[in-house]
Amino acid sequence: MSNQGRDLEKFLEQAPWMRKWVHECVSCHHRGYKPDLRESEFDNSTVTATTLRRLVDEMALDEVGVCEQCRQGGGKTKDSSPPSSRLSPPRNACKERERLDAAHRDALRAQQEVESRLCAQIVSPDPNIKRRAKNELKRAEHHSYRFLQELMAHNKKHGCGS
Repeated sequence: MSNQGRDLEKFLEQAPWMRKWVHECVSCHHRGYKPDLRESEFDNSTVTATTLRRLVDEMALDEVGVCEQCRQGGGKTKDSSPPSSRLSPPRNACKERERLDAAHRDALRAQQEVESRLCAQIVSPDPNIKRRAKNELKRAEHHSYRFLQELMAHNKKHGCGS
């Protein structure tokens, strides 16, 4: 983990309510703050927002959870033609891969919604509320991770997709 990653983790341990403003690309796992992070008129929140901006750059994700760099990198490889005729042509995605991909996108979207909804509960002084919120978030993360694993296993077994 880089120094920047350790500094961000340390900051998020000290200010866990700011986790809702940090997101991560599902492809490259690079993290950044959400574009809609506003400056606050309160001194304490302004300091924490400024600190977060100093630690990571702004990052916009698409509906699948992929950053701009990964989209551009993926777009170049998909649009480019094979350099020689010895390489096999790109395969078309099968129905099962499309189903798994859609399920994974839906699970990621649901995970982000759960995370934003539970952000205040995770830092609650009541241990029962905190425990329930963490468990619900863990279930949502596991759900999206399970679909990602199925998708990767399907791609490896069948070799379909892009």
